[in-house]
Amino acid sequence: MSNNAVKIKKAKPQQVAGWWNRSKKNTEKTKVDTSKKQGRGNHMNIINHVNSNGTMSDLPTGWTMQDAREYVKQHAR
Repeated sequence: MSNNAVKIKKAKPQQVAGWWNRSKKNTEKTKVDTSKKQGRGNHMNIINHVNSNGTMSDLPTGWTMQDAREYVKQHAR
């Protein structure tokens, strides 16, 4: 080993986790407003998710199945 070799430090666990864990704002649960009509894509995904019992599509971030059911009762005809 030469004198010019660089020593590599072990990464701390929070550094290994990556950039996506820097802010807790994205992971905090906020109340979803089910009375607000969603855009066409989210609207269709929510309806498909409820009608297929969760097998067909994903819910938007922060939504629960209960939120989706309430949304469908209000907006799907």
